[in-house]
Amino acid sequence: MVKHNPQCHSGFVNNHLSGLTEINRNFTTHRRLYLSQPPVWLFWMGHNHPRFENRTLIIQLEPPLPTTNTTKPNALNLNALVGSRICHDLINPLGAIGNGIELLELTGSSTGPEMDLVVDSVAGATARLKYLRLAFGEASADQICARAEVLSTLEDVAVGGRLSYSWMVLEDARRLDVRAALLAAMCVETALPLGGDIKIDKDDTTWTVIAQHERLNLDPALWVPLSKNAVPDTLSGAQVHFGLLPDMTAEAGRELSLSHGADWVKIAF
Repeated sequence: MVKHNPQCHSGFVNNHLSGLTEINRNFTTHRRLYLSQPPVWLFWMGHNHPRFENRTLIIQLEPPLPTTNTTKPNALNLNALVGSRICHDLINPLGAIGNGIELLELTGSSTGPEMDLVVDSVAGATARLKYLRLAFGEASADQICARAEVLSTLEDVAVGGRLSYSWMVLEDARRLDVRAALLAAMCVETALPLGGDIKIDKDDTTWTVIAQHERLNLDPALWVPLSKNAVPDTLSGAQVHFGLLPDMTAEAGRELSLSHGADWVKIAF
C-alpha cells in the first residue's frame, strides 16, 4: 500500500512500488517496477529525501505472521504432571476395589485368609499411591498440605512394613515442602535395609529428615553427589528420588544439605 499527499502528487500512482519513481516526473524517462509484491517494507521514508518530505510511504511485503507461544513447560514440571496423572488414574480403580471388598465383608459372602490378603494388598497399594502422589506429584507455591493427610498417609504406608515414619511437624505445610520432605525420606529409606524409624521435623526455618540405625547402608554413588546438590551419573527407577531431590528443594526455595555419622544420616533443607 502506498500513501501519499495528494497536494504534492503531480501524476498518477500505480500499485506497489510505482510511487517510488515520482522523483522524476518526465514520462519519457519514467520507469516503474511492476512486481506482484514489493520486495521491501518501508516506514516514514519522507525525511530521507527532500522530494518526499510531505508524503508517507508504507510498503508492506506480506501480512505479519501470527505470533505463537513457544514457551515449553519445564521438564521437571512435566515429570510431576506425569506422576500426578499416573497416581490419579490408579487410585480410582483401587478405591473401587476397596469399596467392593467392604460390601463383600458386610454381606458375609467371603471371609478367610484369602480375603484378608486381598484387603491388605489393596490398602497397601492405595497408601503407597497416596505417598507417591505427594512425593512426585505437581505442587505449586500456594498449595497447602494438611497435616492430617500426611499423617494418615504415612501411617498407612508403614502398616506391615519394616519402616515407620514420625511426622513431627505440628501444622499444615506448603505442598512444595512436603514433597521435598517425602523425597528426602525416600532417600533415607535406601540407607535402612533392615528397617527403622524416619523422623521428619521442622523448626522455624529448616526441615530435617533423620534416621538412626547401627547398620546404615550409604552408597557413595548416590550419597556423594547428593551432598553436592548434584544428580548421580546413573540411576535406576528405584533410585529416581536421588535425582529429583536437589531440584525439588531448589523449587521450594531451600538449600539442601547432608550430614551423617557411623549410625545416623540427616538431610536438611
